Parts: sequence; C-alpha cells; structure tokens
Amino acid sequence: MTQQELADRLGVTNKAISKWETGEALPDTALLVPIADVFGVSVDELLRGQAFSEHSDRQHFSPKEERDRIVQKYAPESWHKRFALLICMGVGLILCGVLTVIVVGLTTENDNIILLSIAIMLIFITAGVDLCIIAGILNDNAFLPVADPLWRKKVNQFTAFITSGFTGIMLAVVCFVAFGVFKEKSVIFILGMAGGFVLLFGGVVLLVYGGICWGGYSKRVKASLETKRNTQAEDALAALTVEERKHETLGGRISGIIMLSATAIYLVIGFIWNLWHPGWIVFPVAGLICGIINIILGEKH
Repeated sequence: MTQQELADRLGVTNKAISKWETGEALPDTALLVPIADVFGVSVDELLRGQAFSEHSDRQHFSPKEERDRIVQKYAPESWHKRFALLICMGVGLILCGVLTVIVVGLTTENDNIILLSIAIMLIFITAGVDLCIIAGILNDNAFLPVADPLWRKKVNQFTAFITSGFTGIMLAVVCFVAFGVFKEKSVIFILGMAGGFVLLFGGVVLLVYGGICWGGYSKRVKASLETKRNTQAEDALAALTVEERKHETLGGRISGIIMLSATAIYLVIGFIWNLWHPGWIVFPVAGLICGIINIILGEKH
C-alpha cells in the first residue's frame, strides 16, 4: 500500500503519512480506529506494534516454512521425541519386511513358502507405512493454533480413516497372495479371494470418505478463521499455496496409479505364469519410481 493510497482511505495528505512513518508526527487519536480497521488489527495492537512486528517476522519465511514454524512452536517437546520414534519404528518395520523375503528367497525355492513370506513382508510394510502416516498427519495438523475445540478430534479421525483404508487395501493384497497357496483347494481359495475383495472395497471407501470429510471440515475452519482474522492460524492452514497443492495432488495421484498398477501386474504374472517369487520385485521398483516422481514435482514448485 502506498502512502497516497493510505492517505486517501483516511482522508489525510500523503505528507502526513510520511511524517508518521519517520516519527516526526503522530496521528490524531480520532484516526486510531480507522487506521486499525485498514490494517485489520485492534487499536491496542496498533499502539503496541505487536501485529506489525509479527508480520515482518513472517515475511522472512516461505509459506511452508511459516507453517512448519508455527507447528513446531505449539507442538510439545514430548511430541518431537514421539514423532522421531514413530518414524524410526515405521522404517524399521518396512526394512524387516523386505529382509524377510530376501532371506526366505535365498534359503528355499518352495513357491508356497515364498508366497507366505511375501504376505508377511506386506504385513510388515503395512504396519510401517501406517506409523509413518500417523506421524506425518499429526505433525502437520494436530498442533496448529486452531481455536475450534473439535480440531484435534477431527485430525485423529482423519488419521484413523486414512490408516484404516490403507491397511484394508494392503490386507486385501495379502489375501490375494497368501491364499494363492490354496489354488488347488477351490473352496478355501474362493473364500480367500472374496475376503480380499471385501477388504479392498472397504479400504477404498474409508480412504475416499475420510478424505472428503476432512477436506470439507478444514475448509469450513479456514473460512471461520478468515472471518475472525486469526492471522497466525489462518496462515498456518493456508501455508501450502494453490500451486503447491496442485503438485502434491498430482504426485499423490500418479503414485497411487503406479502402485495399483504394480499390484495388478504382480497378480497377473503370479496367477497366469506362476512367477510369484521374482514378481514381487515390482513393488520396490514401483516405490522407487514414486519417490523419483515426487522429488521431480517437488523441485518444480
């Protein structure tokens, strides 16, 4: 805002504004309320200078850095340790799952045992990814300075929906893999496949429903914060710009398509050509591709 624009709003000259900025003069008390209204602060904040000093501090940070800074400010020290523990446990479980398949593959050529080891690997990976998801969602949202008393509860509900949905989908894949051992026993095989499709359907429903509910709620909270001019919490919620959200959404969609495709490829080559043992390699390859894509999209914005 230029000096002239502010002067026009307040009905004074731009020279008066210049003197206020340099400290040569002070506004009349009758102008304090109009000035506070223009800048969206209270008269007390205007006289103390708190709002402007906080604003100048925020200018040195990007939106994402500002969001992280606010979260770190309000997150208790105990959470930092818990966050690190959850991430370490999640990565550890994922590595344990991968090592299980490698060890079994090196020690036996029995297809049934290899299939079961793959199922065990997927269970370990599911548990590990669930822990990382919980840590990530809570770290990004649970400690934002939002006045709504339901915020933390809604964050926990969103976390539960996402982890439950992901777990259901992965357990469906476990069923498809594990019950491949019983191909010759048609009843058990059919029941296992049916159970897998039920889990797959339930997992997708939970993911979609949880995401839609959270999106609507967070938008309402943001709109309420804008009305109340709760600048710090509003900036924290809006820290990811539209462009950043577009890339994040694009990366997530591409990753989802890649992993679903990998699962489909694995099931096809397993059931048709009985290549369960070398076929599992599609999962780490797909994961590597997803990581590269997200890195590229992150660098672009």
